[in-house]
Amino acid sequence: MIQINFTPKKYVEKIYSNIIIAKLIVVGIILIVVLVFVSVLHYTKYKSLKLENENFVREYKLLESQVILSRKIEDDIKKVENYIFQIEKLNKNRYNYVAFMQDLVNNLPATVWFSGIDTRTTSDFIEVKINVNSNSLEDLLWWFSYIDSNKKRYSDAKIAAINYSFDYYTTQISYKYKYEI
Repeated sequence: MIQINFTPKKYVEKIYSNIIIAKLIVVGIILIVVLVFVSVLHYTKYKSLKLENENFVREYKLLESQVILSRKIEDDIKKVENYIFQIEKLNKNRYNYVAFMQDLVNNLPATVWFSGIDTRTTSDFIEVKINVNSNSLEDLLWWFSYIDSNKKRYSDAKIAAINYSFDYYTTQISYKYKYEI
């Protein structure tokens, strides 16, 4: 069987063009809805990020003063530590010379005297060179023997040649002194 369409060609074309226009409108509306939806999503994301940024800026301003205060406190701590270090540096060997001089003269025989004392301070001990004079050779040797045998405070004790001139003996004694209780 054969079908024959008696509708005019213009009418069919008009229907097809209306269908195409309707499809384009539907696609346009769908695109507009999708575009509006995406825009709303981006806008809400923008607003939330803007609020978060404002919160961070407020928190930064709040913490900035605390950071400045903490830096000031750190600088003060460094100054105090430097001050304490300088005091410790001054006090480190401060009493060594007092103890050294007391030890030097405590056991010194009455016939022994000094014509010169040369000292050099190192980190652990004092290097000592003493020009010694004595009326008695026995007292001079006894005093050197005392220094040489007291290993707790004296080390590397050495005596130079003993010279006799007129009434007294002269020599040089060198040792390292370390104050220990």
